[in-house]
Amino acid sequence: MWRDTLKKLAAAFGLPVPDDRHRTGPKKYSLESLAKVILFRNIFGMKSDREMARKLCVWKELREACSLKDAPSHSTISRARDRIDLSEIFNSLVRKAKELGLVNGFIISVDSTPFEAYLKGDKEAKLGYCAAKDEWVFGYKAHIIVDANTELPLAVVISPANEHVSKHLKPLMRRIFRNFICEVKKLLADSAYDSSAIRKFLRKIGIEDVIDRNKRRGKEFPKIKDIDYRKRSASERVNSHAKGSFGLEDFTFSGIKRALQHTYACLAAMLYSAITSFQMKNENWRRVLV
Repeated sequence: MWRDTLKKLAAAFGLPVPDDRHRTGPKKYSLESLAKVILFRNIFGMKSDREMARKLCVWKELREACSLKDAPSHSTISRARDRIDLSEIFNSLVRKAKELGLVNGFIISVDSTPFEAYLKGDKEAKLGYCAAKDEWVFGYKAHIIVDANTELPLAVVISPANEHVSKHLKPLMRRIFRNFICEVKKLLADSAYDSSAIRKFLRKIGIEDVIDRNKRRGKEFPKIKDIDYRKRSASERVNSHAKGSFGLEDFTFSGIKRALQHTYACLAAMLYSAITSFQMKNENWRRVLV
């Protein structure tokens, strides 16, 4: 069963990863194979590249799914992150999901989720407050826009954990417009995004803001009547899924560059799993296939 499932998963959709033409020396592993290794690490919930390397040594079917004759070392997997553009893989998967009709971007939801730094001495990580858990987190914050209808990620920005979420909405929207130009009609957000600057920005680009009011301003605001606001929970589910199933909290590197690479890998794995499950005609394609 595992053999057939892995073969179908790997064959359902190839990753558009160009080989490194400028690299000198032996080319034992293609970049596409190493990219699959990185995504499968997140799909299978491996805690580290070292654990993934050990699994590849003993799991022949997994090596075959990644088009590998033998298992690369954990250091080879780690170095591959600097040779593979994980952001482009993520965006190509968003485009593929759009082509298949899995996302349309009409209604999007935005939220952030923190994750801890791997090292206490990480100079780029900061201490930030997590209101959802009522605790302080030393690390980074993933700001993620999702398709509110199908609960799949569409764009991400990384910041130190102490930076306010509203600061990163404009960079997120710039990333959204790489794949969705005129499709976005509404943006759903909680009261952390309640600012006149954000509302003015959204109106300027023709997007309706469905943002909860910040009650700490001392005013009484009516409840949001827009029926689509309940779909804002899509962000919470994607964040929970990214942490629980795709290893966002298993960050084993240091620095904001690696934090961004790690987040792209987690969210790309989520998209890859959904797309391949859909192409294999799995009715519940949102679930992790393997």
